[in-house]
Amino acid sequence: MESLELLILKSIFNNREYADKVVPFIDPKVFEGYAAKNIANMICKCYQNKNELITLDLVRATIENLYSSHKITDEQESDLLSYYDRLCSPYTEQPINTLLDETQNYFRKRLTYQEMQKMIQSFGDNKLIELSDIRKLEDGVNFTFDTEGYYNYMDEFEHRLESYSETTKKFPFPLRALNDCTNGGMNTKSLTIAMASTGGGKSIFLCNCASHLIQLGYNVLYITCEMSVQEIAKRIDANLLSATQDSIMQQETKPQTLRERMNAINGKENWGKLFIKEYPAGFANAGIIRRDLEEIQRKHEAKVDILVLDYLNLLNTSRYSTKLATTYVLVKAIAEEVRGLGQTFDIPVLSATQSNRSALNKDTKLDAGLEAVSDSYGLPQTCDFMFNIISPDEASWKAGHYRLFKILKNRWGDPNKEFIKVHLDTGMARFSDVEGYETAMEEKPIDLYSNIDDKSQKVLNNINDTKKKRKKEEEANDKEIKYHAEVIKNESIF
Repeated sequence: MESLELLILKSIFNNREYADKVVPFIDPKVFEGYAAKNIANMICKCYQNKNELITLDLVRATIENLYSSHKITDEQESDLLSYYDRLCSPYTEQPINTLLDETQNYFRKRLTYQEMQKMIQSFGDNKLIELSDIRKLEDGVNFTFDTEGYYNYMDEFEHRLESYSETTKKFPFPLRALNDCTNGGMNTKSLTIAMASTGGGKSIFLCNCASHLIQLGYNVLYITCEMSVQEIAKRIDANLLSATQDSIMQQETKPQTLRERMNAINGKENWGKLFIKEYPAGFANAGIIRRDLEEIQRKHEAKVDILVLDYLNLLNTSRYSTKLATTYVLVKAIAEEVRGLGQTFDIPVLSATQSNRSALNKDTKLDAGLEAVSDSYGLPQTCDFMFNIISPDEASWKAGHYRLFKILKNRWGDPNKEFIKVHLDTGMARFSDVEGYETAMEEKPIDLYSNIDDKSQKVLNNINDTKKKRKKEEEANDKEIKYHAEVIKNESIF
């Protein structure tokens, strides 16, 4: 059976599509054997100097030239020629995607192993590990081929015209109001952020979305850095089984009843899978989550369709030191890295963030915008869709358990649809639409209040009365100013 490195080199000479994607990134030090390493070096030099692939005939000629010029020994020549004969042996065509994945994984393992060896040597010599060595290790772990290549604008014109008529893949929210203002939900390769104050419903919204998406057949990875796996699972149970969290914990709803409800759900065999992973705050980063995504695909044979992070500010970045960088830099870096995961795995990323104290002020909370994002303005700069979950102070809103979604950034829809009125059921961990949300989406908060408050006309009358009172005061002030001006004028005459 051929070794993987021999298969890699044989494929370079026999599969042009594979060679075009691998050769630009090939590194001779990845290969173990003397012959494989040197032939890989020949491939690299030919590509770098002439921008073309070396042929087997040229490999043979190079070996003979090295021997005749006494640059290699008899034993080395014999080793190279023996390996050359193996490269010339019959080649069995391999599935291109599988071969690329195996090659990429092999390169990752070899590069990581080599950098680890250097670190072990440093330990043995009682030397400190340099940050540059750590970054090289990260580069090895995250090594990838740029399989997309370059987009040729003119050559892709016809394909581009066809794509315009195709429907963009969307991952819908559990709320029709959000789907309406985003033209169907979240796009792939995107970052969506729900912002709220402490206890404002961030985790409930994320759990609500996870519950909704698995029912639609999507596989979800839920990373929690704040609450335990059991707490997240409890919210999912409450949402799916229509039992309040308190009734589940206090066993007012019996376990047998919950089992019966789960068994009675029609079509759950077509649901997607939900994977939940818990990390301490500040521990997980994009590299660790990448490993989770790959491990799920490898061990559970399930591709994750959407990534949920609870929540983004509690993650870490592998690019900057937490001691040296500002919160702006750190949070922006985290946002860029997790959005990069979405781009790499072709999935949407859904997360949340805290609002700052200005969003709690009764006089300004309805106006709280992107400036109310805690820690870093770099987060809204990076994300694709963002909204603020506001808890209005009006008694009618509190009594009805209503919330106001204020859209802060929207790359997928009409920016004029700014406000959404929704209902929050904390016990069952779910948000739901409110009747009439279609018209409310284009209204201002004062108009939204009037739509649900029976005393709305009185509120509007009070506003009008205040305006009239101010107008009368202004008129009285004008008269007084004119009077004093006339008095001064008359006094100046005498």
